[in-house]
This record gives sequence, C-alpha cells and structure tokens, in this order.
Amino acid sequence: MPAYRDDSQRLHARAQRAAMTPAEAALWHHLRNHRFLGLSVRRKAPVGPWIADFLIPARRIAICILPETAFRGSDHPPPGALERLGYTVLRPSANDLSGSHIAALLHRLAARVTP
Repeated sequence: MPAYRDDSQRLHARAQRAAMTPAEAALWHHLRNHRFLGLSVRRKAPVGPWIADFLIPARRIAICILPETAFRGSDHPPPGALERLGYTVLRPSANDLSGSHIAALLHRLAARVTP
C-alpha cells in the first residue's frame, strides 16, 4: 500500500481520525478490531495522493463517504481515480450510515469482499 506522501498528509490524516463525523464513527464501530469478517480495516488511509475514509487493503476495497454537503475536500479522491489504481470503491452517503441503513451497507460490503 502506498505510504503517505509527506508529513503534512500524515498529520492531516491523523487530525481527521481524531475528528470523525458521526457517520464515520458509526461505520468504524462495525469495522474496527477485525470485527468485519476478520479483515483488517484502516481508517483515513493513504491511497496515492488521496486519503480514503476506510480501506481494506487485503481486498483492495476503499470506502469514501460522501459528505452531507456538496463540498469535497482535496483529500477525497475524484470519481474514477481509485478505480484506475485497481481499487473497488464504495461511496455511501452520510445518510446511508444512519440507523438501519448501515446494516444494508455492511451486507453490500460483505458481498464485495467474499469471493
């Protein structure tokens, strides 16, 4: 997996991990500590010049949560960028990570992960 470009990207990712949105925290609760199918999941992980919200490196799957507003930070990959690097990308909205919708997202993710 690519490393951080420089110290500023590493520090930016660290700051993002400390200030997770409620949607990210809800999903992280289900993915952390190998809870999801025993897979290692990284949060705010570097992929090229971008930072993916969640990354399953063993399966080359990236999860990029679409923000509630139209603004996208420069660290979010543009559509198609991670696919060109060989990643399967899921782009749920923040609304998809609330309440009962999170179970549907986890089911969809499990379908992508299992061969």
